[in-house]
Amino acid sequence: MENLIHSLVDHPHRGSIARESAEFDETIYEVLYGSGRRKTHRVLFRVIEEENLIEIIGVRHHSQRDLTPDDI
Repeated sequence: MENLIHSLVDHPHRGSIARESAEFDETIYEVLYGSGRRKTHRVLFRVIEEENLIEIIGVRHHSQRDLTPDDI
């Protein structure tokens, strides 16, 4: 997972918009992660354009409930 997270720094918009993004004041992205062909976790993050950074908001199993602003 560490390699995936580091790769987001160079290519932050490779993730898709997370389904819970509408609940936030900013766009929340996700990339799927897991071993083998089955992706079991979602890495949720936001892009801070002006500083050329990403902020990891959380890593959640795909069966967990959606992230809410109260979770942050």
